[in-house]
Amino acid sequence: MLPMLLIDGNNLGHLLGYIDKAAGRYESTQLLACLDGVARYLAAQGQEVKIVLFLDDVSAAERLGGWHVHVASAPDGNADAAIRAYVRAHAGRPQTLVSGDQALCGDAAMWGVVCLSPQAFVSRYLAPARRAGFLDHVYDAGTDGGVPLSYVEVGEETPPPAHEPAFYPLEDQGEADRRRQIAALERAEATLRGEHLPPPDVYRLDLGYWADAAELALYLAEHHLCPDHPDLTDPHEMIAAIREHCSREPRYFTSGRVINRVLRLFLCRPEQSLSLDLLAHLAKTRRRKIRAAIKKHGAGLGIRTAW
Repeated sequence: MLPMLLIDGNNLGHLLGYIDKAAGRYESTQLLACLDGVARYLAAQGQEVKIVLFLDDVSAAERLGGWHVHVASAPDGNADAAIRAYVRAHAGRPQTLVSGDQALCGDAAMWGVVCLSPQAFVSRYLAPARRAGFLDHVYDAGTDGGVPLSYVEVGEETPPPAHEPAFYPLEDQGEADRRRQIAALERAEATLRGEHLPPPDVYRLDLGYWADAAELALYLAEHHLCPDHPDLTDPHEMIAAIREHCSREPRYFTSGRVINRVLRLFLCRPEQSLSLDLLAHLAKTRRRKIRAAIKKHGAGLGIRTAW
């Protein structure tokens, strides 16, 4: 069973300069040719892998073919939805997802997927494939000698609009980010070699645990709602206020008791599920402290182990 390398085509294509929706550029065939070279390079290195490309194009799977890369169908023209469905359907196989979309990677991690940033993919796989002569004259868009001059993830070019809640801190954490990057590369390489990796610890918030709405409302008011909402009593309205307003408070996710930081992150994630690594990253807290807090207080708040 070959390990699978899943490509968020819009994300990687944007980085390489093949896809720019604002400029009306959608050079999917060049992106596909680029990935074809990577597939041949990995095979030559004894790391044969099944590469699957996802694009926001309902006809891509029919139009693009004849390569070493499989183009997945996206019936609704939504690559992210197609990726989520694909990783779930192939949860029993080793999968690596190349994407800079944190929300998408968080969801994929629930199914044991190893996530790799587009920048890391370029430096670890595209650049060596080009140097080895597997990319010929493709992979020139937005690059200099095969290495991007800059890296900007999709959606981070401008600050989010004021009406969209910032569910998690986005600032670079320096050395901690580099350690996570190294760990992601090691897991990705192990997956490509066919080594079995245990899925990461993933937890899910089940608000159904709170049988008494009044009790949940009191808890939210005491520990998570900011003073600007004294009249709210309905838990659903309170959670909406937390997502849209309270979460914008400075250090909302990184101060106070660890279990409160964890619960706030769950409340502000639409899918209400997070891996231990992502929780530690977003709350700026050590993994062991997160795990200990969930073990001690999680059951009483509705936090359950998903994996």
